[in-house]
Amino acid sequence: MSYQIKPRLNSSKSTQEELELNKYSMHNIVESSTSDGIRDNLEDKPNVEDKFRQVAGHLGTIRHGSKATLYKRIGDTSQCPEVSAYQLIQRDAIRPFTPTFYRTLYIDDKYYIEIENLAREFENPSIMDIKLGCRTFRESDVLRTTPVNNLYNKMVVIEPQSPTPQERLCQKISQIRYKTFVDRFTTSNDFGFRIEGIHIPDSPTFMPYCKRIVTKSQVKYILEIFFNRNDKKLIKLFHSKFNLLRRCFETSEYFRSHDAVGSSLLLLHDRVGNAGVWIIDFAKNTPAASGQTIRHRGVWRLGNNEDGALFGIDNLIEFLEPSNYVNGVTLSTG
Repeated sequence: MSYQIKPRLNSSKSTQEELELNKYSMHNIVESSTSDGIRDNLEDKPNVEDKFRQVAGHLGTIRHGSKATLYKRIGDTSQCPEVSAYQLIQRDAIRPFTPTFYRTLYIDDKYYIEIENLAREFENPSIMDIKLGCRTFRESDVLRTTPVNNLYNKMVVIEPQSPTPQERLCQKISQIRYKTFVDRFTTSNDFGFRIEGIHIPDSPTFMPYCKRIVTKSQVKYILEIFFNRNDKKLIKLFHSKFNLLRRCFETSEYFRSHDAVGSSLLLLHDRVGNAGVWIIDFAKNTPAASGQTIRHRGVWRLGNNEDGALFGIDNLIEFLEPSNYVNGVTLSTG
């Protein structure tokens, strides 16, 4: 598998609650038995975070923390890869574009990380989740070749003609077969990103449509809808944010030594002018071999950890180039 190489701050209001949380060191593991207060916070409440969980694919793993935070379910130990990732990121160049990490919690026999609620200052926002990279599977997944039934069913829902005759006969495919299929069928291989989910207030759901975004024109169409039918001011704002994100990513020590597999971009904006873009989800990021540097624009070969994440950010910036928009109308770029 290979792909072509293309040449080519978020701000939040400080709250007393957030200041209180800052007393926790990012290195500190806080194991707490469940109190009534924490249990109450874990109850689902219908608000914007519910939409976030649906769009970002976190149903069942993200719960309410405090007003300023969320609890994200992690593995069966406090020493999981995502905790290590957050501890490194808090001192990294990419930090302004990630949620703040506060602590690890042990509640009702489950481990959670408490992280910043990025949507807390937004009023009924539009939400988009973009999976980064041309390669969205871990290198270790290459070895997972045991066929399973549910992945075959997922494949035929996306593209009924994709299974081979042998796969149709047994109605099973391996995890690596499914993941490489999704990367090729969607825009991941071609553009280095794919739109995983979108929510726009007072609009029909676009979630089923996201699975069918496979061409440049379809990407442009969904971006136009997300950015208020080509609101040029909003597009220019996000174009600027993406350029700053790219500079921070390029100088990030963390991403020089880790791939970005499994990570997504979270985009939020609302009608009162709040807007932001963040990188989220670090649980599947894999460290490179000692002394190896990942460029995130190179061609992937097993062992080099290249993923195409920066290639994807390059292309998103190209899609949002303000000169492509005149008076809210998209100019044809092919």
